[in-house]
Amino acid sequence: MKRMLAMGVAMVFAMGMVSHANGMTCDRNYDASLTKALGATVAAVAGNKPDALLAQISPDGVAFGTDGPLVSLMALKAQFAQKTGRFCDLFPCGAKPAPWKRLFVLGKIDKQIDAAHGLASIVINANSQDELDLSYKFTTQCKWEITGIGVP
Repeated sequence: MKRMLAMGVAMVFAMGMVSHANGMTCDRNYDASLTKALGATVAAVAGNKPDALLAQISPDGVAFGTDGPLVSLMALKAQFAQKTGRFCDLFPCGAKPAPWKRLFVLGKIDKQIDAAHGLASIVINANSQDELDLSYKFTTQCKWEITGIGVP
């Protein structure tokens, strides 16, 4: 009897772990969690923390610009390690300032969430010269990942 009870408890625990891994137990307060993800994104760039930004990028990669090409996470990590390419757009390279860094400040925000598909779009400083578009997707690991960075 004790053995059956132990097996039952183990099965319930295992099922709970599987449902958590599949995102079934995620907090679905998308607005609050997206606001938190946005704050972490802005803090990573503003605070010169490239590893913190990379940790938020989708494993599928990130698109730069509204029609820009998708850059794989592996390629982006290589650029960041070598301090070339998109790294230099977001973080200072040598003596050159990062041209996009100035856009990563929390200003007026226009947030659109597609909860049915787990997608979101945020525009910071909408309708200004300093507009920044960020796209995110919600994962089965219960977090928002960056899928797009658009700049003017």
